Amino acid sequence: MNTVKELAKKWYKIIGFPEKFDKGFYNLLNEETDLQPMKFEEYDLISNRPNKCKNLIMFLYFCEELSQKYKEKGIPHEILLNTIDDFIISVERQYDIDGRVGVVMASVLAKHLSMKLFRLGSLQFAMEEIPVDVPEKGIVKGTPVMDIHIPMDGSIKREELSRSFKIAEEFFGEFFPDYRYDYYMCHSWLLDETLKKFLKEGSNILEFQKFFYPVFGKEDDAILRFMFKYHIESREELEDCPATTNFAKDVKEYALSGGKFYNVLGIFERDKTGEIL
Repeated sequence: MNTVKELAKKWYKIIGFPEKFDKGFYNLLNEETDLQPMKFEEYDLISNRPNKCKNLIMFLYFCEELSQKYKEKGIPHEILLNTIDDFIISVERQYDIDGRVGVVMASVLAKHLSMKLFRLGSLQFAMEEIPVDVPEKGIVKGTPVMDIHIPMDGSIKREELSRSFKIAEEFFGEFFPDYRYDYYMCHSWLLDETLKKFLKEGSNILEFQKFFYPVFGKEDDAILRFMFKYHIESREELEDCPATTNFAKDVKEYALSGGKFYNVLGIFERDKTGEIL
């Protein structure tokens, strides 16, 4: 019978983690003893969240179960591999923080394992509920929406966006026909209108913002974590962070001078043809 460790090793290899993680990962497998076979729904993610290393082993183990669910629905194996490739980014971030092989943002990866989130083209799409009322659009909190995530290696260029939305419309129409939604949602620093200070009209980010109706924004330094250092505890740390583009230099200078950035929740109405552009 396959053990938790054997299946974790299997999926570690299938996903194709960089060699720099090998020593830490296999040491972790040898150290962990309390690894019981179970269904993903039975795993206590909340209590185990501080143990980022154990979460990694268990999440890789759950990929076997996830693979079977994809097969049962007839979802192509390529989409599974594209979706769980996100695990590498999570491990990279944890490794940058403290040199350990584990996962950060386990609650986000849980969406991959629960088949709520899929990588389709250059974007990720997740079946979610909107967290607030939007009375001007007739939307109430809890209404099903399609949440858009931009992966680290994703693209918001016009042609890539168009391709991703067309793929998404076909994908959810075929594999989740009962999921009804009228709006797309995105919660990101990319929607922060502050960025107009630094970007020229026609830039990919500003063009992306035009699709969305902003619902609310909250002051947040997410842009600094994604552009410079994921585990940033104070803006003073930016002094030593390289800025290799004019955009990065402007953002860095603005942050060090006390400027504010925001994470913004935006929505736009669905076009069932996928023709968003």
